Amino acid sequence: MAAAPHRAAAPGGGLRGALRAWRARARERTRRRSLARAEAIRAAEIASVAPWLPAGTRVLEIGGGPGYQASILASWGCQVRSIDVAPWPGPERYFPVDLYDGRHIPFPDAAFDVVYSSNALEHIPAVEEFLAEARRVLAPEGRAVHLLPTPAWRFWTSAAHYVDAVVSLPELAAGALLGGGRRTPARRGLLRRLVSPPPHGEYPSALSELRYFSRRRWARVFGATGFTVEEIRPGGLFYFSGCDFMPNLPVAARRVLSRVLGSACHVFVLRRAR
Repeated sequence: MAAAPHRAAAPGGGLRGALRAWRARARERTRRRSLARAEAIRAAEIASVAPWLPAGTRVLEIGGGPGYQASILASWGCQVRSIDVAPWPGPERYFPVDLYDGRHIPFPDAAFDVVYSSNALEHIPAVEEFLAEARRVLAPEGRAVHLLPTPAWRFWTSAAHYVDAVVSLPELAAGALLGGGRRTPARRGLLRRLVSPPPHGEYPSALSELRYFSRRRWARVFGATGFTVEEIRPGGLFYFSGCDFMPNLPVAARRVLSRVLGSACHVFVLRRAR
């Protein structure tokens, strides 16, 4: 009797294929959950600065991402342009976002009534030069409205990092099995992240961001780049990045927690200095 023909295992089959599929599904679930939480928070945050963004206002948004907040501004009747340095990596697209080089804003002088950003300035390396560009495109009587992370956000994000490290152990184990036990660059990077929280923005370390994210430091930066600080106030929401053990916490509860545990962002309202 002839032997049955040998059949090669399907690519990606067996234990490794199952692990890859599990990791992909887990990452997609995490991405969608994080995006839904971020959108609820961003909607509440931009609503808190609505008085400075009436219908008809010419608004430039810095760091537009998928265009979610720009779409809200457009729904209010604002004339919106949104820019970012790279395309949004996910499939979501809410509003057109133009790409630029991160340094030179591609619009003429005095083109906007409001320059707006949410958790973006801390990611810009030469922020003083960029703020001079933002001042250039702002109308003489215009305002800049910037939402920026606080030291409280940095503290709770660093604390959550170690919870996240424990939660990531199954992924690390799966990666070790998929890599055949080899110390790959991805595994070494994950191990480093487990030991120490990385900086969020363009700063030396997570610890240094406790200082860099202070109201006083940002007020000095704005003053040195030709702006007058008109108002500084807390954003009024508690949240942090990383392993969120309460992803479905209502916005109202986040407002209450911010009074006890600290607001995640500052709101800066600026005018061009005379």
